[in-house]
Amino acid sequence: MSGTINMKKKKITIKPFLNTYLDPVGTESFGKKERDIYALYYKITYDRRNTQLKSYYTTTGYWSLEDSIAQQIIPFEVKILTKIINYETSLTPDRDYPLSGLKLKYETYIESVEYTLDKFLRTKLWKAAQRTNHPYHLAFNFDNYLGRMNVFTLLEICAKLFPDFDKYIDKTFRQELECFKLYHKIFGDKQFDYNFATLIDWMDGTHQQAFEEGLKKLLKNDSGLIALNKALVHRIVLERLKNVVLEP
Repeated sequence: MSGTINMKKKKITIKPFLNTYLDPVGTESFGKKERDIYALYYKITYDRRNTQLKSYYTTTGYWSLEDSIAQQIIPFEVKILTKIINYETSLTPDRDYPLSGLKLKYETYIESVEYTLDKFLRTKLWKAAQRTNHPYHLAFNFDNYLGRMNVFTLLEICAKLFPDFDKYIDKTFRQELECFKLYHKIFGDKQFDYNFATLIDWMDGTHQQAFEEGLKKLLKNDSGLIALNKALVHRIVLERLKNVVLEP
């Protein structure tokens, strides 16, 4: 399976392959035997240049590209890689596109919007807990993603552990938390179906449009609140991408 598109007479080709030039990453049972499995990679060719990148979301190896999990991951990652090159070349149409920098951008742009928002809010919550000077904050794991331990659960725990914790939540932080609640109401939890929105989906505008449509329904077309919540998400996404995005 591969993705090929034409853009300004320059072709993007993305071909998945199992990197058998490297040592196997493990083995899997095959009947009564074991067989080697290899890491999933992509060969990207654009404007007569090429590079190779390792799959971001693959946590193991495969014996064949026809593996059922690989068949879910490959089209998702091919789509993301194609979007990244399309988006960044549109920003600087008169410049050569440096594939040498694609790895870092890929590993950042492919992060889910939901995770980026959640991580940002956890960091702010951790800083708020620090400001309480309460000794319990030293033993509190703000990076706990097990089960239902989301940022809102962590907020509830903080409110119970730290006296008058509400005074450490400023207006902006409160708006960001409310925005994240709206985001969850619209999109739910799609982190494990390889159909979730990534940072490049936000930056190329497709996810921004989907978010706006959801906000219109929830906020009854309140243009001010819609603009506020879109701006909050956009600021957080740009903060995450500030050292990665190719500037015009």
